[in-house]
Amino acid sequence: MKTKVYLMSACLTGLGGMEMAILNMYKYLSEKVDLDVEIIIFSGNEDNIRKLFEDKFLLLDIYRLGGYKKFISQISAYNQLKKIIKNDINYEKTILIATDPWTLGVGNMIKKKHVNVRSILWSHFNVDIYLNSKTWLYNRFTFRNADLIYVLNSWSRDKLSEELGTNNIKILPNGIKINNNSFIRYKKSEFIYIGRVDNYTKNLDILFNSLIGLDGQWNLTVIGTGIDLNRYMDFVKVNNLGERVSFKGWVDNPWNEISDGAFLVLPTINEGFGLVLIEAMSRGLPVIVNSKAEGPKDIVKEDINGFFFDSIDTLKKIIQDEIDNSIGAVFDKDEIKNSVKKFDIDIVGANFYKEIRNI
Repeated sequence: MKTKVYLMSACLTGLGGMEMAILNMYKYLSEKVDLDVEIIIFSGNEDNIRKLFEDKFLLLDIYRLGGYKKFISQISAYNQLKKIIKNDINYEKTILIATDPWTLGVGNMIKKKHVNVRSILWSHFNVDIYLNSKTWLYNRFTFRNADLIYVLNSWSRDKLSEELGTNNIKILPNGIKINNNSFIRYKKSEFIYIGRVDNYTKNLDILFNSLIGLDGQWNLTVIGTGIDLNRYMDFVKVNNLGERVSFKGWVDNPWNEISDGAFLVLPTINEGFGLVLIEAMSRGLPVIVNSKAEGPKDIVKEDINGFFFDSIDTLKKIIQDEIDNSIGAVFDKDEIKNSVKKFDIDIVGANFYKEIRNI
């Protein structure tokens, strides 16, 4: 008999790395003849979600309320999900894979009523978000009722294992197709940022402030959109950086727009993984990453596929060093690509598939 698998998430914008990770895992698992896989999204930007997932998802219009009101929205989500899985009687078992505590809580409610249902957390955020939350006691209870917990990086695994007193926590990184990606040609002092243009989530102030006072020729290409886009466009204008910084806005397939470059820069502090890093390295492009972000530490190997910085001064020094000495040209593109082959979706997906078949 087949196993039914639901990949469940909530409040998606349809523009982030988590959405791509869900889609990549869906595509991999859907190829398995003994699995029947669906995506369920509890609220989100319908236009963006539909554009990304096409017809591969079911959107349930549930507003995820905060505080004690979250239980009201969970009950509503539970009632809708219950109607969906009541038709799963012909499956050996049903597995509910949730990307956050709220969605996991809904899955746990279903599991209590059905003996053949399993719940799994595949957390896409650093666990310090949960540990420092006002709802940590609820999150702890929810986590402990999951059959398996997956996190994106080793720091989150160790921290959550300590908090919960369990070894039932494993690492499941985001995966992409790696082998088919062509190398990006090296071009001196060409820097690239791909992601949300939002200082709160991406710490972009440190990147833009590091550009002031650089000597020599350089360029920064910013691909993405967000609430701070106009602010940074004004910043560039005020500081006379208009000839150096270009904003491309949202692009469906950003890597199709990039043929050459020196480094991808990721300044964010709170990064659970950094799918864009894998995308860059699979194309032989080295990266410059904030050392305060825990997730990328499982990916970036100093002097092999990139550099870490710990302050605006060290970031500025690395950028200036590229301008003066072309340090990006020293990296071996084959070595960069080989360093992230373990994140190929065929490897990541195979490990996950083995786990969920045995749960």
